[in-house]
Amino acid sequence: MLPYLLLALAFCSLLGLFLYYSYCIEPYRFRVLRRTLHSRACPADVIRVLHITDSHFKLGDEEKLAFAKSLGRYEVDFAFLTGDLIEDASGVRYCADMVRSLRPRYGTFVALGGHDYFEVTCFEVMLDALTRGGRHRSMPNPTEELVRQLTDAGARVLVNEATTVDVRGHQVAIVGLDDPFFGCPEIEKAWRNVPESAFTMVLVHCPDVVDEIAARGADVA
Repeated sequence: MLPYLLLALAFCSLLGLFLYYSYCIEPYRFRVLRRTLHSRACPADVIRVLHITDSHFKLGDEEKLAFAKSLGRYEVDFAFLTGDLIEDASGVRYCADMVRSLRPRYGTFVALGGHDYFEVTCFEVMLDALTRGGRHRSMPNPTEELVRQLTDAGARVLVNEATTVDVRGHQVAIVGLDDPFFGCPEIEKAWRNVPESAFTMVLVHCPDVVDEIAARGADVA
């Protein structure tokens, strides 16, 4: 009995450290990472993308917002926001302010994450781990209001849909999928309006559907 108890205590301790880092440290380590992806399918010489994810905005995040707004200084073709933008309802206005500060040449596009649908507490994350992925949902977040304010700020929210943009004379398709965990990604529906000849970039919060995306012939995800 004792070995099992020690194992359980060790697991809970590690999980506690992980949650503490995830909620109290990692969200406040602001940094910009530069990555270069090479694709023979890319029709343009270079497509510059600003990718923002997991901002988890909530009341009091003025320092985080200031950092996010500073990203507007980068000259990019697209700004992609891939979910978990808010922690709770108080973060909606922060997201809208962030979007207004960005200056992408061809637009800002958004895919939603689980936190954009529901508040998810540390306790619920622990329950998910202990029950092997059970979905313990807390209070709903104001998803419709978030989408409305993001749209008013100039972003295009893509939920199982696609749009095509002309980039220097070449077709670029942007596909946005719903969150695989809390939403309902519909890849077939999302791909209906994607031209076969288009260079395709897919926005999705979690990588759970990466195999299906690859099978569809996505160029970047």
